[in-house]
Amino acid sequence: MGLRKSSLDMINAVDNSVQTLGRQTYDHIGNMFGDSMGGVPGDSARFLGELVHAPNSAYPNTASGRAGLYASRGLQAGGITAAGAGLLNLSHRMAETFGGTGDLTSEDTLYM
Repeated sequence: MGLRKSSLDMINAVDNSVQTLGRQTYDHIGNMFGDSMGGVPGDSARFLGELVHAPNSAYPNTASGRAGLYASRGLQAGGITAAGAGLLNLSHRMAETFGGTGDLTSEDTLYM
């Protein structure tokens, strides 16, 4: 039981570190907006950071609390996966655009 508990403690510590970095990033974005437009964009960025990157301690140790924790971490994983899929699609589209017959030399090209 002790090894399992220490492993879970390490995973929780890593997760809390990642979440802290996420909150700090959204806080930095909020600070960049400053008081523009009445402070709404900055406050919204900070709120989103606190909502999505809440620390483990923000969730109660109940079934609904654990469901909220897993849902927020799943949202983060889904966002990363969607971003990666978007980059992959962009790479494929660029590969289809460049490197085709239009990039080849024609028969009447003089070589130097």
